[in-house]
Amino acid sequence: MMPCCTYVTQLVISDELKLQLCTPVRAVAHTHALQIEYSPWYTDHEQNGLIDTARELGVTIITYSPLGKGILTGKYTSADRFPDGDIRRTIPRFSEELLGKNLKIVHEFQRLADKKGCTPGQLPLAWVIAQDAIPIPGTKSATRLEENWGAGDVDLNEDQLKEIRALIEEAKPESARYGAAALAAVGH
Repeated sequence: MMPCCTYVTQLVISDELKLQLCTPVRAVAHTHALQIEYSPWYTDHEQNGLIDTARELGVTIITYSPLGKGILTGKYTSADRFPDGDIRRTIPRFSEELLGKNLKIVHEFQRLADKKGCTPGQLPLAWVIAQDAIPIPGTKSATRLEENWGAGDVDLNEDQLKEIRALIEEAKPESARYGAAALAAVGH
């Protein structure tokens, strides 16, 4: 074992890391969890191999922003709904120019949630859970906390998961998930 890692035997990786680091880190310490952004609004880690690698290594996936920074709840329908200083004002996919197109996935999730009998926020959380990941949505109210908790009671069958997957592929949001400075901070 490397001297600097003598006492590191268990590890939870908090936040994203480069794919090529997963296996070397795993060789030094037992990695229990990987925290990444993952939601119907952002599925790039399915394509870049990070999720597959984590699953192959038996690492639990914990997802931040499982509601697409709140957009999948249906609460935000215009860029001016974001308060001054809100990070979403710096994210290209939330810009006024792109938001209209990017709201297609939101409208479709609202339709599917109505059909399923759950809230628009519960459906993406249930989808993340169905992907064998643990969502950690942010909230500012007890009401939203209870609503989010209710996503665990939303069962999605195979046909519903296929319908959601088709929707995600068809209505994938355009542009970057963060502004340039934030992307650089997470290594992109």
